[in-house]
Amino acid sequence: MQEVWINLISNSIKYTNKGGKINISLKEKDGEIIIVIKDNGIGMTEEQMEHIFERYYQVDKSKHGAGLGIGLSIVYRVMELVDGKIEVESELGKGSKFIIILKK
Repeated sequence: MQEVWINLISNSIKYTNKGGKINISLKEKDGEIIIVIKDNGIGMTEEQMEHIFERYYQVDKSKHGAGLGIGLSIVYRVMELVDGKIEVESELGKGSKFIIILKK
């Protein structure tokens, strides 16, 4: 799970402009633990969101060199291994929200 937190939080930092906001929340509901990592960064289009869990895919090509594009594919695989779920909501120019759902 350490890889999940490192990747999601570092991506929020990387894609949020100086002075932006990142919010992390945790709650328990119906036997599940729900963690939300939300930022008001650059956001993504619907098309970009369809590919973010693919290995080597990078949303922002100008950040090339800042990573290899494998972080979110690792996150996705870890979530499969722990029988969890990951969901993403995003709007271009308004930020992204990653929702991690784990069984208690």
